[in-house]
Amino acid sequence: MPATVPRRETRAVVSFESIAADCFRIGVEYPHPSESVEPAQFFMLRRTDGEGPLLPRPFSLERLRDGVLSFLVKVFGRGSRALAAVRRGESLDLVGPLGHGFAPVRREEGVAMVAGGIGIAPFAHLIERALGAGVPAASMTLVFGSANAASLYALPLYESYGTRLVLATDDGSRGFRGNAVACYGAELQAGRLDPRTPVLACGPDRMLHAFARFARERGLAASLSVETFMACGIGICNGCSVPVEPARFGGWPYAKACREGPVLAAADLRGP
Repeated sequence: MPATVPRRETRAVVSFESIAADCFRIGVEYPHPSESVEPAQFFMLRRTDGEGPLLPRPFSLERLRDGVLSFLVKVFGRGSRALAAVRRGESLDLVGPLGHGFAPVRREEGVAMVAGGIGIAPFAHLIERALGAGVPAASMTLVFGSANAASLYALPLYESYGTRLVLATDDGSRGFRGNAVACYGAELQAGRLDPRTPVLACGPDRMLHAFARFARERGLAASLSVETFMACGIGICNGCSVPVEPARFGGWPYAKACREGPVLAAADLRGP
């Protein structure tokens, strides 16, 4: 069952901010406590005016502060393009929070985070919750990789937290030259990260497959927020099934990302 009870609501858009040529942040009123949503849980969003696709689209929570739920959205399909045309004062249908998110960061352990591109989104809420619980900023490391410097989305926000931030770009335009998984591996090899520190990852499907394999081979305590197609978000359509180790899921070889996930242990995932 989902970690929290989802709500179906129609809420007003209270802010809209362009982050990059292909990315924006949208803020929606949400008069519920911050603790009611776990980092990496998601919401299904849809315009109320009939514009855009009939089925809502899933988006990870970025932050929940001062009664505003924010989402970081990359424009790449019909659903995200429809949301990109919404402006302040209009409304959205939303269902959530859905799924199981990241476990709270433990003060005595700290955390390492690995984000690829728009996969940076759920880590803002995670870091803010951890800082609010007294976890030292210095005990948290964020490895953030993307194609180039321009697509290191929302970077000023993450720089403001005071956590250790390691950047990577495929083209070498900023930070480590290579992807986030290779960068995390280089940090481990150099001794700047402890392999015993729990690690959380979110990003494109190819990145997560690579990181899951990396983590399994090294016995890392790793959890991944998986990305997959979702049509309903509530476990009916089976469109979001991901291959898992059957022994860990009552003999079933697949788990629904919207119900058992989106956060799953790397050891639970089955794949190349």
